[in-house]
Amino acid sequence: MLFTTTEVIIDGRPHHIVGTYDGAHAVIYIDSYRVLRTVETRSLDTATVALEIGRVPVSGAYFTGSIDEFALYGRALSS
Repeated sequence: MLFTTTEVIIDGRPHHIVGTYDGAHAVIYIDSYRVLRTVETRSLDTATVALEIGRVPVSGAYFTGSIDEFALYGRALSS
């Protein structure tokens, strides 16, 4: 699954970005503001590709900033 948002961040400051999936919706938050909510009913446990953080699989482009912390939970956290 690939989810994107049209939000553009070019201010050079750190930001908190969170993605959640609860079995019905995929949601992306940037600095606590919801920037994407879309219906998604596919199951994550059927994924057959590696999880990639900071790389766009289709184009192969890489995120040019730094990623301070990454966490993966087995459930969707509340906003």
